Amino acid sequence: MVNLIPEKAKKNLKIEYWTRVISSWLILWAIALATSSLILLPTYVLIGEQISIHEDSAIVAMEKVAGYENVSKQLEQTSIQAKDIVDEDQLEKFSDYIYLLNSLQGNGVVIKDISLSRKEEIMDPIIISGVADNRKNLAAFRDRILNSEGIESVDLPIPTLASDKDIDFNISIVLDNKE
Repeated sequence: MVNLIPEKAKKNLKIEYWTRVISSWLILWAIALATSSLILLPTYVLIGEQISIHEDSAIVAMEKVAGYENVSKQLEQTSIQAKDIVDEDQLEKFSDYIYLLNSLQGNGVVIKDISLSRKEEIMDPIIISGVADNRKNLAAFRDRILNSEGIESVDLPIPTLASDKDIDFNISIVLDNKE
């Protein structure tokens, strides 16, 4: 029977046949893709929500880690400061030296200024400025300082002793830093 169909109609029939076959396959593929998309949509939404939750918890964890690092740095600094305070407490206090020198002052000697400084754990020489009534009181003051415990030497410049009365003096005291 196929032979009875004219050639031009055969050609149109083949085109129509292949158009139907291709469109049927395209419709089937579209239905399959739409169905698989609908099936995968809940999974996609669930995974998106879980990623969002895990991102939030990761951000919180990173903030906590940063907080712990800050606390760790502060703890290190506090530990260093505490060590410095304990080390400083082991050193003799300036007020002890001031009290000692004021107690040795005696009659006829007035201390105007006491200069104290320390490098690391070693005391620099103490410089005392003041006024003495006479040479005898100044020499006695120097002797009292020299006889005190922890004093290595006392330097009283000779030009200071040139006056008889109302003597301005500067005494340099070297401490025994071996203690």
